Amino acid sequence: MPDMNESLRLWDRYGQFVLMATAYQDRVLVKARGSRIIDADGNVLIDLEAGQICSILGHNHPELIRRVVAQTEELLHHGTGFLSTPVLEASAKMAEVTPEGLKKTIFLSTGAEANECAFRIAKLFTGKRGIVGFDRGYAGLTLATIAVGGSSRDASFAVPGAVKILAPHCAQCPLTTEFPACEVSCLSVSGKFIEAHCGDDVAAFVVEPILSSGGMIVPPPGYFRHLRALADHLGALIIADEAQTGMARTGTWFGMEADGVTPDILVFSKGAGGGFPAAGVTVTEEIADNILGEFGNFSSHQSDPVAAVAVSAVIDIIRKEDLIAHAKRAGDRLMDGMRGLSAKYGVLGNVRGRGLMIGVDSQEIPDLGLSRGEVGVQFENMCREGGVHLKSIHGGTIFRILPPLNICDDDIDESLHVFDEVSAAILDGKGKHVSVGSRNPHTRRLEKARGQQSMLRRVARKAWETSPAGLYERLTRLVDRGSGE
Repeated sequence: MPDMNESLRLWDRYGQFVLMATAYQDRVLVKARGSRIIDADGNVLIDLEAGQICSILGHNHPELIRRVVAQTEELLHHGTGFLSTPVLEASAKMAEVTPEGLKKTIFLSTGAEANECAFRIAKLFTGKRGIVGFDRGYAGLTLATIAVGGSSRDASFAVPGAVKILAPHCAQCPLTTEFPACEVSCLSVSGKFIEAHCGDDVAAFVVEPILSSGGMIVPPPGYFRHLRALADHLGALIIADEAQTGMARTGTWFGMEADGVTPDILVFSKGAGGGFPAAGVTVTEEIADNILGEFGNFSSHQSDPVAAVAVSAVIDIIRKEDLIAHAKRAGDRLMDGMRGLSAKYGVLGNVRGRGLMIGVDSQEIPDLGLSRGEVGVQFENMCREGGVHLKSIHGGTIFRILPPLNICDDDIDESLHVFDEVSAAILDGKGKHVSVGSRNPHTRRLEKARGQQSMLRRVARKAWETSPAGLYERLTRLVDRGSGE
C-alpha cells in the first residue's frame, strides 16, 4: 500500500472543517500534469477519469493555463450586463465547431444551469411545457434536471411536464428484443406512452449521445435518427446534452454527429473549459430570433470572460494538436487492449465506447464466490494501489474510462499493464486482502452512515412491499407449524 502519511496528517488537521458531501479519497492532491495526478506524499496516479471528465486536455495544459492567467490579469469579471472580447470570440468559435445550423451561444457556469436554460428556451419556442429524458439519463442536480433523469426515483422530484422514456440499452433491453430486428422498439413503445400521457404537449427531448452515468450506454446506430422523426412528429425539439460527449471526446467534435443528427439546442459543459468552470447553450438562428424579447437570463457568472477564454483555448488546442484523430486512435488502443484482457482473464467484459469514452463491466467470478460488484470494488482499489485511478459506478459493476484526449501511448500501455496484473491477482484470490475502506476517520464516518441508511432503506422497502394480508398469512403458517397442524 502506498505511503499516505502526509495526506492523513492533513485530514487529521483539517478534516473537521469539511462538509462531507461524498466519500473523499484518502489522498490529498497537490499537483497534476497531463494524465497524472500527484498527492501530498508524492504518489503518482494515471488519471483515467480526467478530473471527473472536465480536464479534457489533461491537467494544467500549459497553453490553457497561459491564456487563462493572461485573461485574469486583464479582466476577471464584468457582470451580466456587459460583453467582452473573449465572449464574442468564443461565441464565434462555438459556431464553427458545432453541427451546421447551430449558431448563437450563451455562456454559463455549470451543466445543470445550462440544461435548465435550454429547457426554458425550448418551452418558449414551442409554447409547450413537457421535457422528456431517458430513464437512465443524467442532466444535473437541480430539481428540473433530476426530474427528467434516472436520479428521480419517487414523487418528491416531480416537476410538471417531466417525463422519462426507456433508454436504448440494448445489452439489457427491457423489452427483451434484439437490435436491429427490434427496429428500435424501445423508442416506438416510448412514443406511444408519450402520446397517451402528454398528447402533443412536449417541448423537447433532452438526450446524451452516450449515457454515461446511466451505465455507459451506447445507443444503437441510427437511434437518434428515429428520435428525430418522433420529435418532429410531436412538434418537439431535441436538446443534446454534450457535457461528456462534446469537445472531441468521442472522435468527433460532438457526439450527435455519429448519427448525422443536428440537435435544435446543444448544451456544453465539463470538458469545454478544460478544467475551468464553463458551460453554455448553443441554438439555431431560428430559435434565437423566435424567442427574442421573451427569453432572458441573468446569472451572476453569465458571459464570464475567463470562462470564455478557456473555451476558446480548448477549441484551439484540439485543432492544433489534432486531438480528434488522437482520440480515435488512443481509444482504439485502449479498447483493443481491454478486449484482450477480457478474453485472457474474464474479470472485465463488454468493452464498448467511441473514441476516448469507454465503458466496461466487471464480471462475477463464481469459483471465488465474488459478485460483479465485489469484483469491481476490488479491481478499482487494486488499480489505485498500482498507480491508476479509474472510477466505478452502479455498485462497482461498471467502469467509466474517460482519460484526457492527449493521453500518451506510454500511459495507455502502463494502465493496461496494471489492469493485467490486477486481473491476475483477483483470480489468484489476492483481492480479498486489499483494504477497500478509507483510512481517514471523516470518510469512514460517512461510509458507516451510508451503510446504515442503506440498511434502513432496505428494511423500509421490504415493509412497504409486504402487504398486511401477506404478513398475516406468513404469521399464520408459522403458528400452524408451531402447533403441529
